[in-house]
Amino acid sequence: MGYYEPETDQLFYQVGNLEGVGVIISTPAYELSTAAARSVLPEVYSKPDSIAQNALTSVMLMAMMQGDYPTMGQLMMQDKFHEPYRQSLIAEFPAVKAIALEKGAYATVISGAGPSILTLCPQERVADILAALEASVDCQHQVVSVLPALVDKYMKKSPAQLGSFFVSKKNHQQCWWFRRAYSEVRKITSQVVNLV
Repeated sequence: MGYYEPETDQLFYQVGNLEGVGVIISTPAYELSTAAARSVLPEVYSKPDSIAQNALTSVMLMAMMQGDYPTMGQLMMQDKFHEPYRQSLIAEFPAVKAIALEKGAYATVISGAGPSILTLCPQERVADILAALEASVDCQHQVVSVLPALVDKYMKKSPAQLGSFFVSKKNHQQCWWFRRAYSEVRKITSQVVNLV
């Protein structure tokens, strides 16, 4: 998780260790620009929604730190700031979410601005959820993991250029979200592939 402060070019981030949690990324075959995803968001949020979002985020983080993944997942899916507005931009989202939750996922949410969809589940449910998604939803579905050492290395090296990334256990293909030029990303990605 991270927060980038553009005025000071500082990135504050932490890499959590979600022991026993599997991660699946479902990526539709189209792109969704951050600008398009931001255009559907309200200009302002109400005070009650802001208070509720702050509280649920705080409790969600505490649940994550305590290893209470069912509560963490339940709260992740109660986002009030972006997911209610962006869901309509990602046609596959409702099906991915319904299937994953039916098969025992903790949560399925939009990853960043989308269109990628993030599913967190018990490690022992990964294979069943992945098979169900591959059989039903036309997306690229990958089991991924966060590699803290690589995140730490590259986030410190180039915080203004690099968002967060996951590495697929299956074929080492990266799913990533970046803030700046693709050419810079290609250089960093080739180094990551060599390290994996």
